[in-house]
Amino acid sequence: MRFSPQLPSFSISLWLRAFAEACVRFPAAMLCAAGFTGALIQLIAAESENTDIIRLLMAFLLGIPISIGLAALAERAGWEGWKHYAFQSLGILSALTAYFLLHPEQLNWEGVQIPRYFVVLVIAHLWVAVSPFSGRRSAVAHFWEYNKRLLTHFAVGAVYAAIIFTGLALAIAAVNALFDLHWNSRVYGYLFALMAGMFQTTFFLYHFPGRMTFDDDEVGYPVILKNLCQYVFVPIVGLYFLILYAYSAKILLEWVLPRGWVSSLVLGFSLAGIFTYLINYRLPEYPVSRWVLLYQRFFWWVLAPMIVLLFVAISRRISDYGVTPERYFVAHTGVWLLVVCVYFLWSKTDDIRFIPVSLALFLVPAMVGPFNAFDVSQRSQVSILKEIFAKNQAFESSGLLKKDFPALPDEDSERVRSIVYFLSEQGALDRIGGWFSVPMATLAPDSLVPYERAQRVLEQLRLERRHSNEALYLSTEASERASQPVDIAGFRTFYGLNLMAWSPLSSNASSAVFLSPSGKALVVRLSSPRAVADTLEFGPRLRQWETEGLKREGLMPDSLSTLNWNVGQRAYRLFVQEVWLEEKTQQVRQLKGALFVK
Repeated sequence: MRFSPQLPSFSISLWLRAFAEACVRFPAAMLCAAGFTGALIQLIAAESENTDIIRLLMAFLLGIPISIGLAALAERAGWEGWKHYAFQSLGILSALTAYFLLHPEQLNWEGVQIPRYFVVLVIAHLWVAVSPFSGRRSAVAHFWEYNKRLLTHFAVGAVYAAIIFTGLALAIAAVNALFDLHWNSRVYGYLFALMAGMFQTTFFLYHFPGRMTFDDDEVGYPVILKNLCQYVFVPIVGLYFLILYAYSAKILLEWVLPRGWVSSLVLGFSLAGIFTYLINYRLPEYPVSRWVLLYQRFFWWVLAPMIVLLFVAISRRISDYGVTPERYFVAHTGVWLLVVCVYFLWSKTDDIRFIPVSLALFLVPAMVGPFNAFDVSQRSQVSILKEIFAKNQAFESSGLLKKDFPALPDEDSERVRSIVYFLSEQGALDRIGGWFSVPMATLAPDSLVPYERAQRVLEQLRLERRHSNEALYLSTEASERASQPVDIAGFRTFYGLNLMAWSPLSSNASSAVFLSPSGKALVVRLSSPRAVADTLEFGPRLRQWETEGLKREGLMPDSLSTLNWNVGQRAYRLFVQEVWLEEKTQQVRQLKGALFVK
C-alpha cells in the first residue's frame, strides 16, 4: 500500500467490502467489536444499571486491542491458516477472563477495579504498538512508520465516524419532527454505538498495515500531520515548558516549595512533549523549520529539570497528605520519565521502542504485586489515621479505640473523615476493623454503599455530621438594595466563601477556610497542613442571627453582617452575605460571604 497524503475514499460498497475483509483478517477483534457494540446498545436500552452488561462491555473493549496485537504478531511471524486464527482466539479468551475478574457489585469497584482496568487497557494499546516488533531487531524507522499509520488511520476513521454520526442524527431528528414519529431519544445512542463500535473498528482494521517493512517511497508525512507538528504541537509544548521554567525561576527566587498540583501539570506536558517528540521523530529528514530541529535535539535536556520539579512537588504532596492512587501514579510515572530521559540522553541508538515497552513494564507493578498503587495508598492512609488517634490518646492498651476518647481538634476531625471516606471507596475499611470492639461486618455491612459504610464508621467515632430538617435562612439587608460597603483598609488577602458544613474538607488545598464540625466556628489554615489552624468562633453572634432572623423574616441587619477576630499576629474580618442556621442548635449549615486577612 503506497503512502498517500490524501484521505482514504469512502462509500457504502467500500465499507461493506472493508467489513468482510476485516472479518476474515481479524475475526477475533471484529467479534469483540460486535460484542462491545451489542453490550453498549443493551446498556443504553436498559432502564436501570445492569452489572452483567457493564462487565461484557468492558471485557469486549479490552479484547479488541489484545486481539489486534495478537493478529499483528502472528502475521509478522508468518503464521497462516488454523495457527493464525488459533493465536487470535487468545484475544477472545482474554476478554472472557476479564469478564469473570470484573465485579461491579464489589465495594472497591470505583476505587480499585476501574482504575486497574484502565491501566490494563493502556497496556493493551501499547501491546498493539510494539507486538509486531517484539523479539526482533527491526529497523526503528519501520516501527515508527507502522505506528504513524495506526495513528493517522485511527484519527481519520474517527473524523469519518463523527461526520456520518452528525449527518444521520440530524436526518433522524428531521424525520422524527416532520412526521411526528415520536422516536425514543435512545436511537441516537444506538447510532453512536454502531459508529463507535463497528464503523470505527472496521475502518481502522481495513487500513491496518499488511506488512511491517516499508520501502522509502512508502514512507512520509501527510501534509496535515507535518503542519500540525511544525506549527501547532512544537510551539504549544514549547510555550508550556517556558511557563514551567518561569515558575521554577520564581520558586528559586522566593525560595519556597512548589504547589503540589504542579506535579500533575509537569507530568501532563511531559507526556505531551514525548508524544510530540515521537511524531516528529523523522521530520528532521525533511525540509522543516529550525524550531523542529532544535526541539528534537534538546527536548530531553529541557525535560530533565522538569522531572526534578515534579519530584519536589509530589514529594511535598505525599509528605503533607500521604499516598493516594493518584499521587502514586504521578510519582511512579515520574520515575518512568526519569528512566526514559536518562536513556535518551546517554544512549547512542535512540531506539523509540524503549518508550512504549518501558511504560508497559512500569505499569505492571503499579497494578499488581505487593507494592501496587492501591495497597500502598491504603497502608499510607491507615498509618496517618493511626497517628492521629495515637496523638490524641484515643487507643486503649489493647489496641482498641476508647469508647469515650477525647474530642479531636477540628483539623484532625476533617482528616479522619477524609481518610474514612477514602478507605470506604477503596473497599478497605477492614484495615481498621481491628480498632473497634464491634466486627466491621456488623458495624458497616457490605450490603451498604461506600458512603453509608463510611457514615456508620464515623458514627462509631462520634464524627458524623448531624443535621436537622429545619434551617433558618438569613441574608443581609444589603442584598435587597445597594451593596454594603465594607472597610478593608490594611487587609492583604481576600477569600470568597461558599461553605457547606456537611462537605468533607478537600485535602488537596494548601490553604483553606472551612466550617468546624460543630458548625459554630470558622477554621482557617493558611499554610501547610502541619501548621496550626486558627479557629474563629462565631460566639454570641449565632443567637443574635437566630433572634433577628426570626424577628425580621430572614433579613440580617447590616450591623450583624461583619465579625472581627485577632489571633496572634493575624487579624480577620468576615463579611456575611447569606447564612443557613439550624434552629435550636444554632449550627451554621452553610455560609456565603468574604473573609479578609492581614
